[in-house]
Amino acid sequence: MEDSPGISDACCGLDLTFNPQAATHDLFLSYFDTGSDLRVWRSNFWEEVLHVWQIDSRNRSRISAAGDEVVVCYELDLTGTGGYGIDVWRSYDAFDSYVFDVIAEPLPGGTNYYGCDVTARNGEGFAVTYTHEEGDFDPVYFRRHAGAPGDPWEDRVVVNETDAAVTTIFRTSLTWLPPNHYGVAFVESVSALPYFDRVASPSPIFTDGFESGDTAAWSATVP
Repeated sequence: MEDSPGISDACCGLDLTFNPQAATHDLFLSYFDTGSDLRVWRSNFWEEVLHVWQIDSRNRSRISAAGDEVVVCYELDLTGTGGYGIDVWRSYDAFDSYVFDVIAEPLPGGTNYYGCDVTARNGEGFAVTYTHEEGDFDPVYFRRHAGAPGDPWEDRVVVNETDAAVTTIFRTSLTWLPPNHYGVAFVESVSALPYFDRVASPSPIFTDGFESGDTAAWSATVP
């Protein structure tokens, strides 16, 4: 079955999340419109729940939901000179209301943050990943928010041991791994091979040999 929310001004950066724990709103989507505004919609019935006007973004968004908890992230020019950081909007009531956070902000003249992804799948808060240009070694950062709405995000931690590709092409990929871990995938900088890390929640970081850079070495066996 196909469904349409009636959106007619979409430009780019579309993302969609299925909400398996939803009481009412089982789909959320985010995108950038033709005027570079960020838009967030929810289903049943389809309606817009967030509109952020005229932001200088890379026009890519990521969204995730679990129950009434929803989170969306994107890359934004926070310096006015092409210095891209990571912004997040999160909600605890299916976007009836929301909280705004700056997750990563470059220094004036500093290097960019790229490739963000988010997840709310464990229903116990939110997590975000992103990359940063830092020289010989470029990290993939992981941050988590598991407290009350007004609490700060936990400090960032580095999840990779191999230099990440920090470009406008590649992004990180983040998902919840039941019962209490997160999976982070990224692309390394030399041969563009995929790498994978498993992050324990709430205690980072745990790796167990999946991070080989060679997909043939990945194991399908669950420990």
